[in-house]
Amino acid sequence: MTKSLKITTIIASLAILSCILLYRPYDVPYTDNPTISATASPSYENPPVRFHETTPDPQVLKKSAEYFEEGVRLLELKEYKQAKSCFLQVSEQDIEHYDKAMELLAVCLEGIKETSLEAARVSFDKAHYKECLSIIEQVLPDLPGDPDLVGLADQARHRLDNPVLYDGPVYHIFFHSLIVYPELCFTGDYMSEGYNKWMTTVSEFKAILDQLYDRGYVLIDIMDMFQQDGSGKVIRKEIYLPEGTKPLLLSVDNVSYEDYRSEDGFATRLVLDENQEVATLVRTPEGEEIVTRDGDVMPILDDFVKYHPDFSWNNAKGVLGLNGYQGILGYRTNSSSPNWEQEKTDAQPVVDALLSNGWRVANHSWSHSRSFSDMSITLDDLIQDTERWEDEVGSITGPTPIYITPFGIEFRPDDPRMRYLVSRGYYIVCSVGSRAYYHIFDGFVLMERINIDGYKMNYARNALAPLIDVDKVYDPARPPLK
Repeated sequence: MTKSLKITTIIASLAILSCILLYRPYDVPYTDNPTISATASPSYENPPVRFHETTPDPQVLKKSAEYFEEGVRLLELKEYKQAKSCFLQVSEQDIEHYDKAMELLAVCLEGIKETSLEAARVSFDKAHYKECLSIIEQVLPDLPGDPDLVGLADQARHRLDNPVLYDGPVYHIFFHSLIVYPELCFTGDYMSEGYNKWMTTVSEFKAILDQLYDRGYVLIDIMDMFQQDGSGKVIRKEIYLPEGTKPLLLSVDNVSYEDYRSEDGFATRLVLDENQEVATLVRTPEGEEIVTRDGDVMPILDDFVKYHPDFSWNNAKGVLGLNGYQGILGYRTNSSSPNWEQEKTDAQPVVDALLSNGWRVANHSWSHSRSFSDMSITLDDLIQDTERWEDEVGSITGPTPIYITPFGIEFRPDDPRMRYLVSRGYYIVCSVGSRAYYHIFDGFVLMERINIDGYKMNYARNALAPLIDVDKVYDPARPPLK
């Protein structure tokens, strides 16, 4: 019995000893070094290997190193935004490059701030306050609350929210339909000389817009400048604009796309593109018909304002001087056309799109007859012409108080023909001249417009000097003007 008890005691002791030797707390890392306490902090020079850690993926490290090297290259070129994007792709597993990438990321952000702030200040100084805000808003997510950026943004908003009274001259410029393909237009035939004098190329028009924008001009609505009170008196309204900007009026004459120009490098009509925006149908030199936004004043200006909203105050665009003898906008809406009812139906959505996007229309006479140019048109003829315009064109566009005289003629204020136009509600009458000039008469205002075309750019550069530098916009595709 005693022997059996001794054996049992020995077995129990061995079991207890085994448990003590084998037991190890779950949160104590294993070490082969008996001199280091199991509860001591791990060494960062020789970091412990945990059972849940994995070896970095070689492909991840390779790609990460490539991002780092590309970021360094772009940073040396001061391409800060692209470099930032690269450094953000460097993996935390890439212990060789990650910390340095974060340091260089900070350098990128500082570079982005400096370049953005410089560009925003340039825009601010040119009175392009919306553009200034747009530049700042693009970088603020990376630099939230930056005092320099926020301060400049506040100044720009203040200028936009607090327009000031403008009391200087107001220029009114005008164009005809633009020459899209000079090689089809300047062929030396009997029409070429007229095109060379009175038309502008697409290239020139785009350069003109850039210069006007850089000089602080802002498009305004002509109806925001003049109004007629209940007694028939015309009043010049006060113009308030952001500080540093200057108002500008713009119009386009003869927007009919007559048949005689269809093969000469002009657009053939206005249409709606896939986005239901006004575009142009153009025939290329190869004979292909394409829809493009580069075919005339309207879509080009619409796009310019889209990218440079500071160029338009309250989305103002311009005035379209419409004739009627071959319809409007390239649609044969004249009653002598065999399909004029369908053409009117097809033209209506284009008219509606123009009017809803800041464009206005003017009566530019139905006939654009030569009897206007020599002032021989009789009162009866003018009455017939005006009534026909209102029947065929005004029925599509709606009424308008704006009359653009054919060939820029000016009736005397007391001329029965002028009094007739006033009696029909045309109290804004636009002619052609070389000044920023208007005069209010009894019941109407007469305003001069400056044509920017081959003639003015060759023979009246001084008149254009406040608006553009002719040498910087002149299209070398133009032949010498005879």
